[in-house]
Amino acid sequence: MAIHPTNGNVAVSSNDGEVTIRASVEDIDNIIAAFRDTKQWNEVMEYSPDGKYLAVGSHDCKIRVYAVDQSYSRTALCKGHSSYIHCLDWSTDSLALRTVCGGYELLYWGVDGGQVTSGASTFKDELWATQSSKFGWYTDGIYPSGVDGTHVNGTQRSPDS
Repeated sequence: MAIHPTNGNVAVSSNDGEVTIRASVEDIDNIIAAFRDTKQWNEVMEYSPDGKYLAVGSHDCKIRVYAVDQSYSRTALCKGHSSYIHCLDWSTDSLALRTVCGGYELLYWGVDGGQVTSGASTFKDELWATQSSKFGWYTDGIYPSGVDGTHVNGTQRSPDS
């Protein structure tokens, strides 16, 4: 589930890959758009900070980016992960994404779906709008010695950073 930052729309995904857009929390039964681009379970969804896009990470190892319009048309498909997507963060300018998959890969993407192969260096000083990624510069040192990535299920930054 994801809530639009300004208009209050609520994006909800079911286990079969369908995404429905609801009018608001108060009007949750009012479906204003629906789409399905995968038959796999969508693990994570997040609206961009500017509200122009919705990114959806799926168990088919892909991230889909949709324009927030009447039909929620797909504008990009990010392919490159080896496992399901479980973390997704937008840059504060809404031009880039970083994602983490079940294979512990941290990858970076342009809003157009192109992978930024030097993402760790390119975005080293980026202040991300959210902090759900459990890998990266901001989470360095959260893992105790001798444990793998399964010991931390997720992260989040406080609203005041």
